[in-house]
Amino acid sequence: MPSSEKRSRAASPTGRAEQVYRALFDHMLNAFALHEIVTDDCGTPVDYLFLEVNAAFEEQTGLRAQDIIGKRVTEVIPGIGDTGLIQIYGEVALTGEPVRFDQYVEPLHRHYSISAFSPGHSQFAVIFSDITQHVRAKDSLKRYQLLADHAREIILFVRLADGRIVEANEAAVRAYGYRYEELLTKTIQELRAPETVGLASEQMARADAEGTLFETIHCRSDGSVFPVEVSSLGTDVGGERILLSIVRDMTERRRAEKQRSDFLHMAAHEMKTPLATLKGYVQILLRLGGHDEREREALGVLDRQTKRLARLVQRLLDASRIQSGEWTISRVDVDFCKLVEEAIGAAQDLERVPIALTLRCERPCIVFVDQEQVREVLLNVLDNAIRYGSEGNPVTVDVEARADEVVVSIQDNGPGIRPEDRARLFEAWYQAAPMVRPTAGMGLGLYVSRAIVDSHGGRIWVESEEGKGSRFSFALPVRRRG
Repeated sequence: MPSSEKRSRAASPTGRAEQVYRALFDHMLNAFALHEIVTDDCGTPVDYLFLEVNAAFEEQTGLRAQDIIGKRVTEVIPGIGDTGLIQIYGEVALTGEPVRFDQYVEPLHRHYSISAFSPGHSQFAVIFSDITQHVRAKDSLKRYQLLADHAREIILFVRLADGRIVEANEAAVRAYGYRYEELLTKTIQELRAPETVGLASEQMARADAEGTLFETIHCRSDGSVFPVEVSSLGTDVGGERILLSIVRDMTERRRAEKQRSDFLHMAAHEMKTPLATLKGYVQILLRLGGHDEREREALGVLDRQTKRLARLVQRLLDASRIQSGEWTISRVDVDFCKLVEEAIGAAQDLERVPIALTLRCERPCIVFVDQEQVREVLLNVLDNAIRYGSEGNPVTVDVEARADEVVVSIQDNGPGIRPEDRARLFEAWYQAAPMVRPTAGMGLGLYVSRAIVDSHGGRIWVESEEGKGSRFSFALPVRRRG
């Protein structure tokens, strides 16, 4: 064709329309395909041919134009006949009636939103878009909504900027006593007891930075309050910073804990008198003498086990006082190194195990503490190290006197503590793993120890590596009365 003829055709209205059509066809974001329907001898649609497809079609289906143009769809996509699409498109091509629908195409494992129309007899065109991600996201949201609505715990979505409740589940509606729409007008500060609101900003910041778990008091719509445990973590939702908070009503747990504490307190008190009597008679028998070796060994075992039982009873009483708020301390000036030596002697007498003592007291180490309570901490941590320590390996006690505090560290060579257990070691009744030695405790020793150390303005912590033992340390301030 001469160049003048080409220019003439390009300048004609038909040529311009064709250019516009081609540009639109090639650059539209939706997939487009033109087909011709194939019928059997009875005029029933049984297949269709690919006549033309655009780039978006190739991208969204993974089919290349050069591989499919002129071919039947049943050749290109095996199994397409089972989807019902041939019948739908056949009706469009033969009747001229357009349709619009969403379809999951099993052979391609994709969801599509489809519009089909007939540009001419026996032909049909489809414009469609891949909505697979949208459908999956919608299904996931539906599953999460079902999960949230059937969860027993309260679930709140809290906007970090102002504390506004932006979403809540059915458990939250029931717990707080507000209608759903009314609950979404509240802030998390309004759901907290007045005396706890001052801590909200710090806790929200910590939740956003690293996640947090804490206990507090929440308020119902009628003004009543209830204790809660909150697990909160920051996340991005729709371009906003949101705190996802799971709130657990602790009312029943606290009631059960109080009942257990009351029972154990009563039981411990009831056991003190017969234990004291038993301990006294054992001591008398040991002092009287005249026993053969077998009798002395039996009395020694009885003496040690009586002392152990007396310590367990004391732990029960201490835990009960801590939980009821009746804990008090009576301070005196104490030579700390001497106190440690006495505690080690008591532990050795009780357990008959080797304990190596390392003292680093380069200056007089006088602490102003409740002597009996600090001795209890030492015995609890020593007892814990002995029970978890490996057979034949000594427990090492290291005391270091610093300028403003004294630090005692007790190292065992046992199996160590798993990372997930360390955070809970100082909780009441918690035991991390089976002890190496068979004399299991009740999970109160470290709980009581932490309460004692905290009440003295000190700190207690653990360092451990699985397979390499554990090192428990606590520090007490060095100061005198006045």
